[in-house]
Amino acid sequence: QLINHSRSSGRLNLSNQSLSTIPDAVFAKYVEGPGEVDLSMDRDEGNWWEVVDLTRLTIADNAIEEIDERVVGLSALAAIDAHNNKIAKVPDLSPLLLLTILNLSFNELEQVPESLHLLPLAELHLSHNKLTHIPEGALPLATLVQLKLSHNLIDSLPANLLTAARQLTNLDLSSNCLTLTHLGDLGACRNLQILTASENALDALFPLSSLSTSAAELSLPALVKLDVRVNRLAHLGPRRVAAPALKELLLSSNRVSAAALAAAFTPPGAASASSASSSGLDGAAAAAVATGPTLVGCLASLETLDLRDNAVDALPPVLARMPALARIFVEGNPLRVPRRAVIEKGSAAILKYVRERYAAEVDGGDGGGDGGGGGGRAGGDGETAAAPAWAAE
Repeated sequence: QLINHSRSSGRLNLSNQSLSTIPDAVFAKYVEGPGEVDLSMDRDEGNWWEVVDLTRLTIADNAIEEIDERVVGLSALAAIDAHNNKIAKVPDLSPLLLLTILNLSFNELEQVPESLHLLPLAELHLSHNKLTHIPEGALPLATLVQLKLSHNLIDSLPANLLTAARQLTNLDLSSNCLTLTHLGDLGACRNLQILTASENALDALFPLSSLSTSAAELSLPALVKLDVRVNRLAHLGPRRVAAPALKELLLSSNRVSAAALAAAFTPPGAASASSASSSGLDGAAAAAVATGPTLVGCLASLETLDLRDNAVDALPPVLARMPALARIFVEGNPLRVPRRAVIEKGSAAILKYVRERYAAEVDGGDGGGDGGGGGGRAGGDGETAAAPAWAAE
């Protein structure tokens, strides 16, 4: 009945049917042909003039181990959804010249299917498999808009992944084994809106790269969400990044300090390498603090900032310069300012405290307040380290 219905809709949904293979009836109807055409009006399969080609095949949530090679006979297919099966092998899909969406997530793939680079894919989902690397030339980079590679064992990416995927808007690399070197260069991804690289081994995010068109500043004009939670980040530099549309910055479970946080948004000259070093940053982080800001142009756009489980001991005044910031998460930091009583009240109370405490600095620009404010904020032996990094913009 499902197959017969698909003859008029062009969509066949066989999800959650406990299938181990794609039923032969699918190929009998669409590939092998119906045989003699029944022109009578008394038919259970619908009227012959209503029959359309199959454009979407959903076989998700089954126990299929291998996609039948006869699927390439379904030449009108634009989308295949085969997520949550046991698929370890995929046939040559290159004859499917209209295929733009392929979902193979939650399967048993150990290698990227060989024919994918020949397809006009806009969406490719390979998350939750057993992939260890993505070979050069394995992906259709010129056409991809969404690429999901999360929850694999990937420790290397094609060198041209980010430079060739110029249409990419959503890239998910979370829960892999990637380091700074593997992440590569973002210089060509001017359409990138969402970058998710959480749960990897990144110790820096925006490295200087010989592949870059501009070594000084990187432009990501469309970036709205940056998720780099659960990495090894002590800072975001050393490269300057223009991200005027950024709304969500998720940095939880890293090693970011108050000085590094301030440096991400504070212009050059407001912080020094010596003060950064005395704050406990290593050489690379100290250099990032001295040459900041890492993120340019996003003070007005940022709405969500997740700093949970880092090394932030005080919230810097630059946060008061973010008028759209509505959600800030700071649990799990060694914060001395604001007080715990304020933190426990949530985002609204924290932001109210920050904006009121540093109102004079925001209104007064580069004028006074940074020295005294820093001493009162950190107290003890931390006041000299924190104050220079928190100078007003």
